[in-house]
Amino acid sequence: MTEDYVPLFVGFESFYFRNVYRPISDCFCRPICGVPGERMTVLERTSHNNNWDHVLTGRKIDSINVGSYNYLGFAEKTGPCHDAAARAISSLGVAVASARTEMGTLEIHHELEALTAEFVGTEDAITFGMGFATNALNLPSLMGPGCLVLSDECNHASLILGLRLSGATVKVFRHNDCNDLERRIRRAIIDGHPRTRRPWKKVFIIVEGIYSMEGSICNLPRLIEIKKKYKAYLYVDEAHSIGALGPRGRGVVDYHNCDPKDVDILMGTFTKSFAAAGGYIAGSKALIQHLRMSSDAQHYASAMAPAVAQQIITSMSIIMGKDGTDEAPCIDPTFRFTSIGQRRLRALKRNIAYFRKHMENRGFLLFGDPDSPVMPLLVWSVLHLSTDSVPYGAIGKRRIETLHRNTVYFRHRLQQLGFKPFGHPDSPVVPIITFLVTKIAFLVRELSNRGVASVGVGFPATKITGARMRFCLSAGHDKHSEEFLGVVKVELVVLVN
Repeated sequence: MTEDYVPLFVGFESFYFRNVYRPISDCFCRPICGVPGERMTVLERTSHNNNWDHVLTGRKIDSINVGSYNYLGFAEKTGPCHDAAARAISSLGVAVASARTEMGTLEIHHELEALTAEFVGTEDAITFGMGFATNALNLPSLMGPGCLVLSDECNHASLILGLRLSGATVKVFRHNDCNDLERRIRRAIIDGHPRTRRPWKKVFIIVEGIYSMEGSICNLPRLIEIKKKYKAYLYVDEAHSIGALGPRGRGVVDYHNCDPKDVDILMGTFTKSFAAAGGYIAGSKALIQHLRMSSDAQHYASAMAPAVAQQIITSMSIIMGKDGTDEAPCIDPTFRFTSIGQRRLRALKRNIAYFRKHMENRGFLLFGDPDSPVMPLLVWSVLHLSTDSVPYGAIGKRRIETLHRNTVYFRHRLQQLGFKPFGHPDSPVVPIITFLVTKIAFLVRELSNRGVASVGVGFPATKITGARMRFCLSAGHDKHSEEFLGVVKVELVVLVN
């Protein structure tokens, strides 16, 4: 019937699909079954026509999982999150079958929004059933024609789509380059609107906490400085950073020890660290009230399922220590000294020597003079200060610490093997650039044969020559397990040649 029609797929995309994607399509969209925890079950597929079609063989491959976003290990089929979600289904059903502005608002939605606002440190928050839509359908409610947006070149597709829908003027700055950002925002403010030369109605800076393809972390203190200097609104997408960064797991704001009030719009998703679905926007009461009245995601999308909301509430409560496990280490601060000054000086010197000796024997590198009572210890992150020998308290805090330990360990082992992982040292997203998408096929297949479920990413998610492997670490990984060690000991020569 369509033989006289213009081809639906033409140009470069059609060529790429036929000649590049199709031969290696078995490495993408791989079916799984079971829980995407530390391990997962991957269903084996085969093709009899050069990957035009795939057929399940019936074989199930038990694999260690380094591809899912299960940062804190909350994707479980047992435990408090599972039990609470099951109770929510029993009492509230599977879905509400309505939008929030109609008949789709439950008490559990209000509870989730209040808890989210408390968690991120803002006045109020609003939640949505889909993380992608949280960006794409809310940005047009915040900006429009006559507004200026400074957007990082590595921002997620949901942000790019939302900006296109908004009609705002977008200036793209180099990835994580605050100097380039400041040059562009200064020039754009001086020039005004390109057609009318009038001042911009509003100016926004849009960045991500952790960039999921780069593994890099935004320089939030510098961004806040620029935002205040040029009176711009700062929008931070914390999809990958919320729960996974900071000593309390409260994202990039917590990681940099910044004030949440300095970020005008905090966006995040529940799909990663909380092992659920949906997203949120947090900020002032005025901002949230505006979104409740104007957001397309609020008016036209179905409300979040009760079980999903309960999963988020339970996992977030565990991270915050509201589950009753937040017991601080018991440290006795009382020390008895005599009033004689010399004895105090001798005791201080003994303590300094004793402390330095034992810290160095444990492998720590102490800075400063040997006689100095001030001993800087370079730990890169406050999370390193908690060790297995010190009671750390909440289950959620231990998960955050474990995730960070695994991240540092995994990156370090890759570097020892000669690989060059991209991104920030504290990022649980670990990309390794292969440049050619054909190398992805070899790596994904080889790792799969070794029992490792991994993810390869290529065009159009990256540049045509920016193909990469992307490993996502989890608190569920045991760095002492044979399987986890096996991941970092896989020496694939083709990757570094």
